[in-house]
Amino acid sequence: MKTLLMKWNFLVVLFMICSVPLLVGCGDDDDDPDDVTTTFTGWDSSGNTAKFGYTWQYGKWKASVVVNLTFNGSGDDAICTKCVIEETWPVVEAAEAAESEYKTSGEVTNVKRNGKKVTYETDDYNGLKRGDIKRALEMAHPK
Repeated sequence: MKTLLMKWNFLVVLFMICSVPLLVGCGDDDDDPDDVTTTFTGWDSSGNTAKFGYTWQYGKWKASVVVNLTFNGSGDDAICTKCVIEETWPVVEAAEAAESEYKTSGEVTNVKRNGKKVTYETDDYNGLKRGDIKRALEMAHPK
């Protein structure tokens, strides 16, 4: 039970952490931080894969994140074995800064950049069940 609660707490903290680089990395300093609009782009699941994402609008800047998950099966009890995150930044300079930060952080692997898009692997979801991840997203973003 304690392990399950720690995983749920970890998911909530992870969602909060994912939004910080976007707020710091783009937009003018004069923009009101209350003007940030976050939109959950949904959950899509097929076979042993699933993905979900977010878009952030901050003033005139818009960025998006897509989380691609691979599982060891297709049911709700399938365990996540791989997580690849794709970030699309509004300008190349922001993508270059994110790429540089990720390469030196030591927390992610396989960091690559192609123009405004940065992709990397993380083990943040590894070991979690597909159903638990989906339920956490549904709780965080009710329809």
